[in-house]
Amino acid sequence: MKKITLISIALILSLGLSACQPMLFGMPESQFKSLPRDQQNKVIASYNERKRIEKQNEPLMNFIGVAAIIGRAAIV
Repeated sequence: MKKITLISIALILSLGLSACQPMLFGMPESQFKSLPRDQQNKVIASYNERKRIEKQNEPLMNFIGVAAIIGRAAIV
């Protein structure tokens, strides 16, 4: 029991600390800055493509979210 508690505390602390780390293009800033310039450019291009796709799919995702909410309301 004590071991599970210690592991849980360690996990919570590590998640909390990683959440405070500044991010660049979806990855920790320190990790991004350590990449060679060509890899940084690939990360930037990939990040921008993901954001473009998310923006393109936003109306569909909003519709799915609303449909799920309506579906839950109908069940209740």
